Amino acid sequence: MRTLLALASLSVSLSFVAGCAKDAPPALPPPTMALPTAMPPRDVALSASEDPLGPRPHVAQKPPFKPDAPAVLKGPNGLTIWLVQRHELPLVAATLVIPRGSVNDPAGKGGVASFTANMLDEGAGTLSALEISRKIDLLGAELSTSAAQDYSYVSLRTLKKNLDPAFAIFSDVIVRPTFSEVEGKRVHELWDNDLKSRQSDPQAVSSIVCARELFGAEHAYGHPVDGTIKSAKKVTLADARAFHASMYRPDQAVLVLVGDVTADEAQALAGRFTKWVAPKAAAAPVVAPPAIAAKARIVLVDRPDAPQSVISVVKLGVEMSSPDFPPLGRVNSALGGSFTSRLNQDLREDHGWTYGAKSRFSFTRGTGMFVASAAVITAKTPEALKALVNDTDAYAAEGPTRDEAEKTRLLLRAELVESYEGVQGIAQRLGRQAALGLAADFDEKASVARDAAHRDELAALAKKYLGGASLIVIVGPKAKIEAGLAAQGFGGFEVVAAEEP
Repeated sequence: MRTLLALASLSVSLSFVAGCAKDAPPALPPPTMALPTAMPPRDVALSASEDPLGPRPHVAQKPPFKPDAPAVLKGPNGLTIWLVQRHELPLVAATLVIPRGSVNDPAGKGGVASFTANMLDEGAGTLSALEISRKIDLLGAELSTSAAQDYSYVSLRTLKKNLDPAFAIFSDVIVRPTFSEVEGKRVHELWDNDLKSRQSDPQAVSSIVCARELFGAEHAYGHPVDGTIKSAKKVTLADARAFHASMYRPDQAVLVLVGDVTADEAQALAGRFTKWVAPKAAAAPVVAPPAIAAKARIVLVDRPDAPQSVISVVKLGVEMSSPDFPPLGRVNSALGGSFTSRLNQDLREDHGWTYGAKSRFSFTRGTGMFVASAAVITAKTPEALKALVNDTDAYAAEGPTRDEAEKTRLLLRAELVESYEGVQGIAQRLGRQAALGLAADFDEKASVARDAAHRDELAALAKKYLGGASLIVIVGPKAKIEAGLAAQGFGGFEVVAAEEP
């Protein structure tokens, strides 16, 4: 019955449509469109009269982003204050930097600066390590301490309403660390374990070997910031106390304050350092480690069971205070400093040998290091290394294309804008610059210089810093890649240890 009703309904519908169709006007023919017989090749520029979309609109070039330089104030006992006021959100970030880092480690005791920094928040003033951690958590704040090659620092991020109690802990950590024997033993044990586990991290091993083999183990930049297994055994809590007493001085420190804080409030906060008095002995001058002469070498760290190899091309870099440093950011960006860089496009996108290839110049007071590196499939190590070397050499000879030069200008402008979006990022960025002896308006001037560099200038810098001798470092299974390396022209390499024996 349902089937018969459905058929009847369909018959009525078709009849209605047919009746309507009799009264409908005749259909119009489809419009005609004259199509070009052939489209011009994509690489042939069209004139305004030929382009079917008409002339392209002119887009004015964006000017360089010039962040406001921090106000420079004087605090107690020679302390310098850099202040950036940002009142949009009730947040404050503080970073205090000391221009003393691993370059100031005593001979044979690499890691003292790092161990000292790690001990600062393990008990300070009247608070234990656990009490500091609990109070910072309850305040919703963040507190961190660390050391780099040329400096040490303590950082704080907190809500404005909790600034006073959080800053009280922050200042005690800097001025009045207790260096507890119990906490010192615990931190040292954790440090030892970290150094041992580092041996199984090929990326970390590569970083250590690159610096050591480029600069030499005795050079200030030649040993890891956190030391080695051998050097850590010689470092005691007394070394940390001595490093803090002599190197942490208010007359050489810079306090960077960023966020919802006024100049008067900044001075009041700095008043917590009135009891931080510099030792009577004059501070040794802050000097950059001496430059070294690089030579071409190939070294390999044998990792028999590694499923990947870490390959690196290493060259001498440049001090951050050099006028070449700002435009070198664009030089590096085109080669390996961005996802669309030459190295990443070749080794990752075109060949699929790695998840990512990259390059960088180090941020240092003295002549630093340039490294281009990638973790690659073991079986393709020789071919990937050949490509890494060839890409770097070709870029050194030719420099960036005009399209690459323009892309890096826009990319680094955007990165600088992004780095000035959050108070913590600003405080840490300015803290590093202050620690390396750069002026408060460094970013403003560097942005203009970086933005103004033409392609020919960038090509000259690429040739200057990326040409010439290279150190090649390979961390991988020697037995599986040795024959392939020789076939690609990388024979005669030295086998070196991950760390000093």
